[in-house]
Order: sequence, then structure tokens, then C-alpha cells
Amino acid sequence: SAFQQHADGSVQHLRVRHNDTVIAINAQRFVFAAGEGNEQLSALLNITKPAMQRRPLRQVLVKHEHPYRLYAHCMGTNASPRLTISSHPSRDGKMVWYLGGDLATDGATQSDDTVLSRAKSELEALFPWLDFASSEWATLYINRAEPQQKGLIKPDKAFAETARECANVIVGWPTKLTLSPNMADEVCALLTADNIQASGAEPDKVLAALPRPVVGTPCWDSIF
Repeated sequence: SAFQQHADGSVQHLRVRHNDTVIAINAQRFVFAAGEGNEQLSALLNITKPAMQRRPLRQVLVKHEHPYRLYAHCMGTNASPRLTISSHPSRDGKMVWYLGGDLATDGATQSDDTVLSRAKSELEALFPWLDFASSEWATLYINRAEPQQKGLIKPDKAFAETARECANVIVGWPTKLTLSPNMADEVCALLTADNIQASGAEPDKVLAALPRPVVGTPCWDSIF
């Protein structure tokens, strides 16, 4: 794949090779929503603004026998959550809790053993009536991709902005997946402000001839 640009830096089209055919994709606006991959996409077009920052995290996953889903912020004395929990059923039917918050932020510079020990202590303190003795535990080191902020502060909402050097490219980061709908709203607001509307059905015919990407394997099914 390769971008072709006009003299002013805007995208003329995106060239995609499918088997032996090269397809040129034209659009009124190209939206970059590739998370950490936005940095590489922007570099292909020499886009410097908006810029990206990374927030390293070491998440903890605990696979247990408790059947109920929980989505919660456990607050302590900090402004940020002491612990965040989301629930995800795994392929074998067991529930996986995905643990973040201060646990994951602090854990970015700690060893796996240290983070796991703290996670077990936190669950014991916060849910003393639950037994996690037979649970499976794992960690996942990731980078959260965000729009660059002064002092690396954490954005308080999703972000989308027209690229400074490329007038028909919008770069967006939800900052976290729960804010993905908010990022879609931000993109739609930019499209509306520029009076961008869908036109014609021809793109649907072209896309129908291309293979559809498969859904990725969730981390809780690949780690355990």
C-alpha cells in the first residue's frame, strides 16, 4: 500500500494491491484510527501535528471461576482509579478480569512478580468475600496511544483533529477503548463542519470485491 499526494501535501489517493490488481482508493477524507500505528501512518505523509504520546502500562489478567461480569473503578486517595476492572468471557467459558488503573500505571516500571503480588493483594483487600486461590494470573505490557499533551498528562476525552500538513486527513485516538464512540463523534463533528457527506455507491462495489480482515484473537484467549 502507498499514499500518493498532491503538491499541497493532501492525499490524492491510496494505492492498494490485491492479488495482481492495483486499486486506487480516493476519498474526501482519510481517517487514521490505528492507535499506536497512527505514528507510522503520519510519518508516511510527513505529518507532524497532531503528534502522539505513549503511556506504558502493565495490565494484569486473572482468570477465575466466578461467573458474573464486573465493570468497575475502585477509587482510593488518588484522582486516578486505584484499580479498574473489566470482564471478558474466555473461550473455555471462564471469566477473565482485566485489571488496570494505578496498578497498571505503576506496574509499567515494575517486574511481573511485583505487579502480580500487588494485584493479588488488591483483590484480597477489595473483594475479601471472593476466593481467587485457584485462579490463573498473567500480565500484559502495552502502550496506550494518545494525542501528545504538555507534561504527558492524561487526556480526558477522545481526540480527533485534521492534520496540519494534510488537509484531507483526520488523525484520531480514543485514548482508551471505552471512549471509541466519543472519538467517532469527534470525527463526525469535523466531517459535518467541512460539509463532508457520503456520495455514490461505487466504493461499496469495490470494497465488496476485497477480502475482509479477520477479527483478532483477544489477549485473554492467547495468553492463557
